[in-house]
Parts: sequence; C-alpha cells; structure tokens
Amino acid sequence: MLSQNLKTLFNSFLLILIFSSCASRNKEALSNNKEEFVLKDRSGEFILQREVKLNRGEVATRITVVSPTNSAFASEKTISISKLGVSGKSRILRPDISQHEIWYEKERYFSQLKTNIKTKSLDILMKSPEEKWKGEKSITYPAGKIFCFFSQLPECVKFYGLLNPDRKVGQSIIIIWDNYPYHNEAYLKLSNLPFQSAAFSFDGEYNDGLRYKLELSNQIIFYEFDVNRQFDKMYWIAQGITLIRKNRTLK
Repeated sequence: MLSQNLKTLFNSFLLILIFSSCASRNKEALSNNKEEFVLKDRSGEFILQREVKLNRGEVATRITVVSPTNSAFASEKTISISKLGVSGKSRILRPDISQHEIWYEKERYFSQLKTNIKTKSLDILMKSPEEKWKGEKSITYPAGKIFCFFSQLPECVKFYGLLNPDRKVGQSIIIIWDNYPYHNEAYLKLSNLPFQSAAFSFDGEYNDGLRYKLELSNQIIFYEFDVNRQFDKMYWIAQGITLIRKNRTLK
C-alpha cells in the first residue's frame, strides 16, 4: 500500500491554486482535474485514471491503471508531488517525492523517489521480490534547469510556459522516471537511470488544439492539448503506447 502520510497529503489539497507570477509570464494556469483515459499498449487496453490536485506551492498527480472489466483492482499506481520553488531569480517546479506500485505476475513491486536538496540527489527506496530491486540508494542529479516527473509532464510544461505555439526550438528538459527502476521493464531502449535528457517543442495544430513532441533517446512522444490547453492525447509510437482522453470529465 502507498504510505498513509502521502495519501493524507494528497487528499488534503485545496481546490484552487493561484500562481501569481504565471499571468505576467504568459504561462498557462494550472487547475485541479480528474480525467479518465483509454490506455493501449502491447499488452492490451486499460483505463487510466489521472487526477491533479493543487495546493499553494505544490502540485500532486495520481495515476491509477485498471482493467476495463475490473476497476476494483489497480495494476499500477503512481503518486508524484512537485513543489514551487526559486532558483536564482526564476520560479521553478521542483520534483519532490513520488511513489510507484505495480504488479507483475501477482507480485508487488514498489519504489519511492525523494529529492534530497542538501545532497542534490535522488534518494531511492525499492521493495520487490527480486534482489536487484531491493534496498536504498542515492543518485546525484545531473546538470539541468527544468526537471519534470514523467507522469506530471503536462503540468510541468504548462508551468514553464512551453505551450506557446511560437516556440519552434526544442526546450531542454530532464525527465525523472517516477516508475523507476521498473520503467526499463515497461519501456524499451531508455536510460537505466531515473534521469532522461529530452527536448520539448511545438509540432503543429490539430483540430482546435495543439500538438507537441518530446524527443528522447531517439524516440518521439507526441502530446496533444485541446483548445483550453487541457491534456488530451499522447502517442508513443516506438513503444506502441497511446493514451486518449475519454469524453467526460469525472466529478
């Protein structure tokens, strides 16, 4: 089970967040929402429930993956929290903590990633039935200006104002795989570290929305946002993954 403290923190978030500096920087406003997506990958079709909750200074996302025929059991859960901070004169969204749980062949695999500001490292706790994925370790943060949990990418690029369609040159970012170390089981030909260098840029218009691309490890992930700049679709062709928002919004 995910730690009770992290659940309590997530469920106690307020309903409204105002980043006072966003408007002056032409950044997209973040908002609370709860959506369902249809997730398709090489193993089948699933329902992905994606929830975003905001509190002054914090952004939390919760991802739950369930079978279309058995929503009572979650085969995968991820909770990630980032904090609003300052680096020099710039406001940043700093990945703080994530917890990931996934079931493989009826056995539970768990990991927790926690940013250690003092040591500038990522403290990692792993629990699994396999020795290679047990114990604790720390990995030093690489050099970079923008760090985003993978599950929080739509919120992260909004915060940093990267949904501007005039932005043609890719913005360098560093992805933190919040499903580390099990991301190498889920995805092929990626870094075996929790950090992945990437570039995010505008790709074109679709219907009334905008399409962007995330380039990493010689692969491209396409993200689409609707006219209201709400995350709508994701296509990761190299991995055989599609994520499409369902029509209705959960209340």
